[in-house]
Amino acid sequence: MELKKGKVLNSTLGALVLYHVIFYASVILMRNIVGLAKEKYMICHTVGAIITILFMMVAYGKNIVFIEKKEDGKRKIKQLLFLSFSIIVMAIGLNDLIMSTVLVKQSDGFQNTNASFYAGAFAIQMVGNAIFTPIAEEILYRGIVLKNLSSVIDTKKAIVFTALIFGVLHGNIVQFIFATILGIAFGIAATYAKGIYLPIILHMIINSISLIRTNFGIANFQNISSTIHIMVATVLLVVGALGIFISLKIKK
Repeated sequence: MELKKGKVLNSTLGALVLYHVIFYASVILMRNIVGLAKEKYMICHTVGAIITILFMMVAYGKNIVFIEKKEDGKRKIKQLLFLSFSIIVMAIGLNDLIMSTVLVKQSDGFQNTNASFYAGAFAIQMVGNAIFTPIAEEILYRGIVLKNLSSVIDTKKAIVFTALIFGVLHGNIVQFIFATILGIAFGIAATYAKGIYLPIILHMIINSISLIRTNFGIANFQNISSTIHIMVATVLLVVGALGIFISLKIKK
């Protein structure tokens, strides 16, 4: 058992290293080609994500479960839709609560990341942040890391550990909090659906909502008074979390 754990941990660490080496090497190469302007960053990020996806699929694709072959019944589809809706609602509330804290202004890492991610054209933001980044990250974290850890430790612990790694590697306190909590939700979704198709879709939807709200101010509760904003965000967070809890109880 200890030998198996060692092999799994080495394999997991190898996947994490390979992913980040390929991604950052690709981004650096593209930055040298297109330039260092912030407006160009998302082009480099998108290309880096695409190249990373290709490398990870070649190296680990045969072991990644995107969707189980067994067809879902109508009842399970309804349960998956309810879980998905709950996670999206929770994510919106969590995002708004975090954005109302002083951490946002105090975190230089978050400010720098935001400046780069939102500097380019909206179309490239969507392609990069709402399509290819979710695919790349879910392949790594839920497709490889979570699956590996679940084979040697309790699934609940594996979900939490994977989420913590996901949060830490975002590189700043604001995204650490958001990504860790969301990572737990994505881990639940992957386990519930028995494949990473669901967390990929949820990741895409949540990132899309964030991009649309930031660029166009649609359904942006931050435009109202801070007290009401916090109340609305708290309600969304609690309702979403309760929905996730109910989904897990229904599954049992």
